[in-house]
Amino acid sequence: MITDNIHIFVSSDAAGTLHLVFAALFFVAMSVFCIVNFRRNDDKTFRKDAEGKVYLSCGLGILALLIILLINMLMEDPNQPATGSFVFWMETCMLILFGIAWLVKGKAAVTEFVLDKL
Repeated sequence: MITDNIHIFVSSDAAGTLHLVFAALFFVAMSVFCIVNFRRNDDKTFRKDAEGKVYLSCGLGILALLIILLINMLMEDPNQPATGSFVFWMETCMLILFGIAWLVKGKAAVTEFVLDKL
């Protein structure tokens, strides 16, 4: 008889914990990209213009949502089944914030209009 080991691995507590740790590190890395790397000029100073404010806002927004998600997970009742909907929406919002910063950094045509209004 063949046993399916992938289901044992995926459903283990250790795999779930590792997933959460690496997902959190991924979002922290995205916020560092926004706050530090995207704002850096050639002379190692940070941008102070509207574009720099967009990067800073997106990076801080990612960190804020990550902290809110962490607090929610810590306050969750372990006896109640988790729906995962809140986690999904927080992760989606963090990805959207990074996407906005990425599009601004890439000088997408749509973002030029937004930056002109700031």
